[in-house]
Amino acid sequence: MYLSIETIISFAGPKTSLYAGLYDFAYPATAPPSERTVISARFSFTYTRDINGDWLITEHHSSALPRGDERNGKSIAEPRAPSK
Repeated sequence: MYLSIETIISFAGPKTSLYAGLYDFAYPATAPPSERTVISARFSFTYTRDINGDWLITEHHSSALPRGDERNGKSIAEPRAPSK
């Protein structure tokens, strides 16, 4: 279950596009909100336009943020309870 997405970079050229940012997700999605664990992660997608003009995903990456990273003055590498 995604809680938030923050776009860090977005670029679109005639044949290539990049989209990257940070997101928080909570699991397990079936648990009550107070019992979910929240993880902060980063993501990136690259796209290339094919000969028909359709955008195709050429690369995707997603991983938990490394320990010690901070957002808004709080450590976000450790799993935590959802904010209220």
